Amino acid sequence: MFAFSVAPQSRCSTARFDASHSAMSARRQMSPTSSLCTTDSSSPSPPQFHDFSDEELAQISVRQLNQKLMGQDRSVVMQWKQKRRTLKNRGYALNCRARRVQNQAQIEMDNVMLRRQIKLLREALNEAQMRLQYYEPIFYPSYQSSTPPPATSSDTVIATPLSMPPAHQIPPLLPVATTTAPTIQFAPEYKYKPVF
Repeated sequence: MFAFSVAPQSRCSTARFDASHSAMSARRQMSPTSSLCTTDSSSPSPPQFHDFSDEELAQISVRQLNQKLMGQDRSVVMQWKQKRRTLKNRGYALNCRARRVQNQAQIEMDNVMLRRQIKLLREALNEAQMRLQYYEPIFYPSYQSSTPPPATSSDTVIATPLSMPPAHQIPPLLPVATTTAPTIQFAPEYKYKPVF
């Protein structure tokens, strides 16, 4: 008698369990979470680096870049900013290298010009020293012997001519560069006009 009464209860419980399980599966299929998962999978992917050229990325400002990257993933934003900083540093390095090469070429040209000027000045100095060594023993003793003592009011000063060497012993003088003096134009004189 006990076995006959237990069997119908077990059949009813299994039927209820099957019905509840099928209802839960149907609800799960129609739930909005599944639709959200499908929509998330079809969402657009974040932009890649090829969307901007290197020139545009190097010339764009940080403010404009932040506006264009608004709403993107943090890792994507960091990648864009890192690439922009790399391009900026590369441009700075190229500019510094070009400026350094230009300055070096200018300094080398100035150095060559200054060396030539130093060479010409040394040649002129050597020639002046040679002429001084030639004329000093000729004119300096005669100048000392011909220099009279300080004259008083009662003495008369008599100038003695200097002895000149022969013309063939005097070296020729260096050609002196003639420079024309610049003409200066004066402004007309200011005339005072009385105010009545």
